[in-house]
Amino acid sequence: QLAEWRRQIAVSVTRFEKQLGETAWLAGSAFSLADVAVYAMAHMMPDRYADLVNAKDTPAFMDWLTRMSGRAGVKAALAMPNPVMDTIQAAFKN
Repeated sequence: QLAEWRRQIAVSVTRFEKQLGETAWLAGSAFSLADVAVYAMAHMMPDRYADLVNAKDTPAFMDWLTRMSGRAGVKAALAMPNPVMDTIQAAFKN
């Protein structure tokens, strides 16, 4: 199951890289809900899947992550308290 899950992640990353190599944002030339939805699950990918998401193999995706992270709304959202993430991170430390 883990191998299949990882394969699916790799397929998605490849699709994101292809799209972002052609357009500035996931749904075309304008920032959209597609970017918000994907960023919610993708912003941690360079840390969790560094072999799949990195500057060498996915430069367009990495650029998009940087642009998304720089958006005021993203900064504000990530600065909000997140007790669920705090609990998850604490569990991995033990």
